[in-house]
Amino acid sequence: MYKFYMELFETAIEEHNLIETWRDGLFTETEMQREERSDSKYKSAKKEYLKKLTSPKNIGDHEYLIWALETSLGIRATQAKYRKALDGRLRGA
Repeated sequence: MYKFYMELFETAIEEHNLIETWRDGLFTETEMQREERSDSKYKSAKKEYLKKLTSPKNIGDHEYLIWALETSLGIRATQAKYRKALDGRLRGA
């Protein structure tokens, strides 16, 4: 099962081109700094993902797995919190 979860993790990273995104930083000037930054981001995301999967709140459903993956990689869409973002409409109306 662990192998399945890690395959999903790796696939999501490739689909969203996150390694290249993580490499770019404000203070990364050399190739070595870019590699260190992407490795650091990868390890941090992997640690967070595995932490969420081993949480007692994980009941093993598909929605939780997707939530853990998207949240740990920072690719989860967030809800609009401002009226302007909702084009003047109120929720539920």
